[in-house]
Amino acid sequence: MENIDNKYDIVDGTAIRKGTSPIVRDIKLRFIHRRTRLRLYLGDPTTGRDWDEQYDVEGAIGRTGGRLHTPILLANARSIGGGEILTQNIVKIRYANKKQGGVLYQHPNYHKEG
Repeated sequence: MENIDNKYDIVDGTAIRKGTSPIVRDIKLRFIHRRTRLRLYLGDPTTGRDWDEQYDVEGAIGRTGGRLHTPILLANARSIGGGEILTQNIVKIRYANKKQGGVLYQHPNYHKEG
């Protein structure tokens, strides 16, 4: 694992933000370029509280090009770009298609307000 700018760790050629749970890191690396659609839940990594984000949280995992290959969320199989995933803020991951399976990761204190 290489350290870049004290913000990222490089794991298997992919830049993962520091503070990312090792379980989340391993899931991201396992699903890069597989075209499996996942649903990401973002929130507070300390408390496990879900922010209830509704946009840009479902898709396949890819990587950016260039010098620093960060994980991105691809909207569909034809997508060639997307926004960087805030890996350090993931509190839950599940398959987008419930027929494929259920929850891949959930923060030990995962909860929603209200």
